[in-house]
Amino acid sequence: MSTGRCGTQSLTKIVKDSLGDSATVTHEPIGALYKPKYTMAGVGMENAMVLEAAMRHFEAVVSSVSGGMEYVETGWPSFTWYEKWSSSLGDKWRFIYLTRNPVHVAASFVTHGYYTRERSDEYTDFAILQPTDPGVSFPEIAAEWDTLTLFDKCLYQWLEINTRAFQLMARGILPVSAIRFEELFASDAARRELFGKLDWPTPPRVIDGIDKFHFGTDRRLRLTSHRIWERVEKLAGDMGYSRQELLSALQTTDYRQPRIPGKNVTKLWGNSLPGDKARKAKGSR
Repeated sequence: MSTGRCGTQSLTKIVKDSLGDSATVTHEPIGALYKPKYTMAGVGMENAMVLEAAMRHFEAVVSSVSGGMEYVETGWPSFTWYEKWSSSLGDKWRFIYLTRNPVHVAASFVTHGYYTRERSDEYTDFAILQPTDPGVSFPEIAAEWDTLTLFDKCLYQWLEINTRAFQLMARGILPVSAIRFEELFASDAARRELFGKLDWPTPPRVIDGIDKFHFGTDRRLRLTSHRIWERVEKLAGDMGYSRQELLSALQTTDYRQPRIPGKNVTKLWGNSLPGDKARKAKGSR
């Protein structure tokens, strides 16, 4: 489970190299057709018509795994189906919770054109969430949606997906491991520990970074929503990201192209968080 932009393409290659022909390993085999915009409220008969392709895939995987096949699927759009996977496969199903600093995830989403008129595809139609979608955790964000920046909205996407992960854990649907992107791809020991928990062969020490969708942006990344940031900061803290890590990312993240190290660092805001000026003014009265 991840938000996307967490290295799952590279992880797929690592797993394939480790498991070889003993398992089927795929990355987002049906793209966005799990349709989280329709399934945040649950997967059931009421939305079966719009989920026909996903249901065919789901039933084929359940049949194969029940018959003894080892199947590994990476990617993010399936996160609303985890309860259904769990109830259908029981202890034959398990998942990894892969997290990443929300600032870097949201900035990457911006480079991918999330919430822009220029992008129109199955991901924008079926997977990129809005606060008016049924079953979302933060429908109150709709009140300010039209005034938000692209970066604000991309943080909202991160917030909804990771909140769902915590809701699953509260219901007893627990990951085999929760691991940070920053550790997984920086530490051979972290990868060895993860694969050990999964009873998989030792992964290769040297990994190839794979990102078929690596983009930059000429858009300014601006954070304006105190309401979203407050919730993001709290959840990220629960995930192990310190406030300093978040602030450092906000002050140094550079997703512009061409990238010139040390020359064009993108400041996501000036020297204050959303709401700081108002709080300072109130405190000085």
